Amino acid sequence: MSEGKTAAEIVLAGILRTPHRIEGYDLDASMFQGRDQDTFVALSEFWEDRRPDTFGPPEIIELASKMGGQNGSVVYLSSLLDYAPVNESQFASYYCQLRERLIKTSLLKKIERQAKSLAEFDLGEIKPELEELERLQKSTGKVGLSLAERISADVKVRAVPWVFPDVLPAYMNTAITGDAGQGKTLVAVDMTARVSRGSPFPVYDRAGPAIKGHVFYITSEGVPEMILVPRLMAAGADLDKITIIEGVYLKSKEFSMFDITQHLPQLEQRARDFPDLKMMVFDPIASFLPERINPNQQNAVRQAMDKISGLAYKLGIAAPTIMHFSKAPGVKAIHRTSGSVQFEASVKMSWSVIRREGDPRNVRLLVPQKSNITGGYKSLEFTICPIEFPAPDNSKEIIRTAKIEYGALVDEDPESLISPPQETDNHVVRASEFLTRKLREGTTLYAVPLIDEAERAGVPKWALYKAKDKLGVEHDKEGHFQGRTFWFKRKPDTLSF
Repeated sequence: MSEGKTAAEIVLAGILRTPHRIEGYDLDASMFQGRDQDTFVALSEFWEDRRPDTFGPPEIIELASKMGGQNGSVVYLSSLLDYAPVNESQFASYYCQLRERLIKTSLLKKIERQAKSLAEFDLGEIKPELEELERLQKSTGKVGLSLAERISADVKVRAVPWVFPDVLPAYMNTAITGDAGQGKTLVAVDMTARVSRGSPFPVYDRAGPAIKGHVFYITSEGVPEMILVPRLMAAGADLDKITIIEGVYLKSKEFSMFDITQHLPQLEQRARDFPDLKMMVFDPIASFLPERINPNQQNAVRQAMDKISGLAYKLGIAAPTIMHFSKAPGVKAIHRTSGSVQFEASVKMSWSVIRREGDPRNVRLLVPQKSNITGGYKSLEFTICPIEFPAPDNSKEIIRTAKIEYGALVDEDPESLISPPQETDNHVVRASEFLTRKLREGTTLYAVPLIDEAERAGVPKWALYKAKDKLGVEHDKEGHFQGRTFWFKRKPDTLSF
């Protein structure tokens, strides 16, 4: 610790740098005193309201104003930021010091109270403090670095619980992807309606009771009275079992779009009010990422998606997430989803809604794109049917909407259905342009990430290999044929196509 710093100041500095530590550690205002306590309270309130990634000068000024504009607040907060970087090990160590001091204070008060009485000393009353102190001492100040480990033999194995067998698992995040207007939301609405009234999923359903319960439908589509609710009615939903969530109200009563990086704690808290909650739909998932997250940034996307998976597991519910296809043709199915591949990689199961090219029928397919649970699933045909009915409160007003009706199973290769090969000369030209550009960048072109990047850019693998031969690009391996394969051009100044 730098000269003059206290444990409390180190912890506050760590929170300013990484505010999510407020939720990751068992912190309490009683662990601080005086100005440090005021600072922690203000930090906690700011975190609940804004969920910042860190505190820079603008946040520091706003935080100081929330502290009542106390003299020196800005200087004091800024001085905390000037401290040496607070890594996780340092933070955990000083957190333990504060926690230990708080527990010892509670312990001494209990001992003094018992010492003043004439009754026999009760060790049971101070047992919680003693056990907590022992745990902290064993952690040797590295609580934040302890491993979450279990011996495999101690893990109680259980079957995957399903909301719809072979279609929608509970405790997990499932993707529903497809092009705009092909029926992704109608599939989610149909699932929602079935859960609300306790109906099984057609064709795939196995023997067993149907799942019935409440559903949270988180949507950014707007006008639910004209779009979502009429669709739910057409699907036969029990509307009393469906809660539509369009956003959040901040402490200032200002409406804000739902943000999965900030508002899942509020969603979890609300979910606790519905013991029969079985499903939580996110439609579409891209709308619930904040502007600061680039949808193509793999780490940020994976962390956000993992938060949904964690919430689904904690609540024991299914979490269908609606995703859009990219415009890129001819790429692998997992790369069809718009944005980072982590949108698909993070889910345990994924279904794609597609319509065959040139098919004159009004028929779509629900295609199994991915499953980490088991395999062998077949695609399922469905038809979008227009529906009309009078408005419940005005029989003269006609509501026009749609619902889906499922048909037969289709035994075809899912990969070819989702991403049929499209071998055209245009693909080779685009591949040549892509490969030429990458070669001119002067970086080492490792084969695997190069092919992945090309497919995300809409250049299929087969076209990239044709462009490789056309441009005279060679390949080799690092470390005497033991390492990664890379591509190279011996005379980059002659690149042309």
